[in-house]
Amino acid sequence: MDTHTKLNASIHRWYFLPALLWLVVAVAVGTWIRFEWHSPSQSFFAIPNLIHAHTHAALLGWVYLVMGGFTLKHFINKKTAARILLPMSVGLQLSNLGMLVSFALQGYGFWGIFFSSTHLFLTLWLAVLFLWRPDKSQAGLSKDLAAAAWLWQVLSGFGPFALAFTGGMSGTMAQFWLGSYLFLMLNGWIIFMLLSIWFHQPGLARRVSAREKIGFNLMFITLLPALISMLYGLGISRELLWLGFGANLLHGAGLLMLLPVLWPGKATPLTGRLILRTGLLLLAAKAVIQPVSYFPDLLHLTTNHLLKVGFLHMVLLGLVTPVLLYLGYSTLQKSSPITLTVALLSVGSGLLTTAILFWIPLAGMAGIFVFWPWQLLMGIAGVAVVTAACIMIALQLNRAVIVGWLHKLQLKFAY
Repeated sequence: MDTHTKLNASIHRWYFLPALLWLVVAVAVGTWIRFEWHSPSQSFFAIPNLIHAHTHAALLGWVYLVMGGFTLKHFINKKTAARILLPMSVGLQLSNLGMLVSFALQGYGFWGIFFSSTHLFLTLWLAVLFLWRPDKSQAGLSKDLAAAAWLWQVLSGFGPFALAFTGGMSGTMAQFWLGSYLFLMLNGWIIFMLLSIWFHQPGLARRVSAREKIGFNLMFITLLPALISMLYGLGISRELLWLGFGANLLHGAGLLMLLPVLWPGKATPLTGRLILRTGLLLLAAKAVIQPVSYFPDLLHLTTNHLLKVGFLHMVLLGLVTPVLLYLGYSTLQKSSPITLTVALLSVGSGLLTTAILFWIPLAGMAGIFVFWPWQLLMGIAGVAVVTAACIMIALQLNRAVIVGWLHKLQLKFAY
């Protein structure tokens, strides 16, 4: 096995496979919360604490591990990546496990802050390696998107540190720092890195034109000005609100400019067409919904908790999760009844959860009240995602572990 193949196998073992386990944990906790809201059965865990554990497992366990592994695989010098990938993974897994337990038990207490700070320092280490130990063979739009993503990741880290000095989660300033952190994480780190992975597909670099480069530059230069919209809770002037809206509008326009070249053709397997086309439609919806929500006369909508949760689930569960499953795991890129089942479960669950979370507040505003067991339905949708993730783990183990064991046994019998 050559060095390159060994490195890829190690990254798969220490990043991509554990990421699937964190996906199961994150969605299982979220599903449990839904069932608890539908029919409470325990009082040991406070639901707000479980929500913190759920979001950190999803963002820093599932999404971060895939994107961190992708960075090590493609954008960091191979010798450096091989040397640090194991200690980096161990540190990330321990900090994620620490956050899962501490947030579930005590919310934002000492240990939760300690483990999240550890994760932030590891993130800074990986960002420094991206800057000082790059893989010089990589270039193009995918590398540019990754570089921007790591910049936003580092900048977003100021939010949790500032939050630690506000004395808790309540208060206008605390909500501003939390909102700023999520804004840069979602729109900067996650979307830019997702697009980096997307544009890294074989043959796609040749199709990148001036339009996509302009779209990237527009997204990049408008993201920080778009953050002005997060200041609305501090009572800023209407002129600044219009400036924030304009930046968000231009940011969305830049995102829309990138999407046509990513549209998969008929040569793409059925599983890929289902996942990628749905993902692109949701990206387009995000590019429209976000600036509209920051229109000065509609800012009151952003204070609706369910609308914000619906938007986050649309992006993270409906868009990011199925697309990462497809682009990050080769077993899903070969259409079969099993992989198509994974696609239908993951995409269908994301769309159902998003539709319910948007329907409840919007129907209420319109005076339409349908008393269905919404939490139960979202719990069932969560079970579908857990099932899809477990199938993916079985597929990955079959390739990465079981085949390896059989190969070793074959060698032993051969000798």
